[in-house]
Amino acid sequence: MAMIKIDNRNYKQELVEDKGFKVVLFGASWCGPCRMYHPVVHEFAEKYPEVKLCANDVDESTEAAAMFGIQSVPTTIIMKNGSEVTRVSGSMSLEDLEKFVEDNK
Repeated sequence: MAMIKIDNRNYKQELVEDKGFKVVLFGASWCGPCRMYHPVVHEFAEKYPEVKLCANDVDESTEAAAMFGIQSVPTTIIMKNGSEVTRVSGSMSLEDLEKFVEDNK
């Protein structure tokens, strides 16, 4: 599954109304740790195409970031049935991201 870009128009539909399991990534283009995390996330997406990944740039789409109270980037959130299950701030290795997702399915 391709990564879905979250913006001010689609965040409610993709993050709240869609009741499936998803991983939501909040970041910013100016953020060094986000840039380092970017290739990890893309490798994860290629390895696990069945997992829905949503990405939000907090500067381009402020409404979703505000709704989730994002205070630092990168932040990765696991959602099920339109609700947040857990979150972690900071970048992760591929192995840590895999474990984070697996532990929260």
